[in-house]
Amino acid sequence: MVLLRIETSADIESTSNLAEVGAGPAPVPTGGVAGFAIPPLRYFVGGAPHLRLNAIHLLSPEDMTSATPGKPVDLSWVEIPGGSLYRVVVIDPSNVILLTALLRPGVGAYRLPPWIWTKTEARNVSWSIEVLDDNSDVLSKSEWRTVLR
Repeated sequence: MVLLRIETSADIESTSNLAEVGAGPAPVPTGGVAGFAIPPLRYFVGGAPHLRLNAIHLLSPEDMTSATPGKPVDLSWVEIPGGSLYRVVVIDPSNVILLTALLRPGVGAYRLPPWIWTKTEARNVSWSIEVLDDNSDVLSKSEWRTVLR
């Protein structure tokens, strides 16, 4: 956030004397004067967050959900049009990739294998979904969510 405050005052310097330049008979008050040159605003600032087009919306599990011991963890998401493949990426807190899986469109879910917890000493893993096109270029990525052990 940028806060710009400009204060002005009604000083005598803010009066234009038209008679001095031959443009009229009397002085005209023109408003306030800043004691410095006012910089032009060159940047767009602000705006509410907007919904990304073609964003992958993760359904479950919610972020920071605890996995129930002995029960599978099912990841699910809403697919977007134009994706040829969906890549599931699972990392540990050190950003080490523990697992990647490629899925065809129409699936929208992936069950984490039970051995995922043997690949890390960490108490949590994070997951994300990437949409790939026909050339394996990433069209869109989801946010990261974390599953607790």
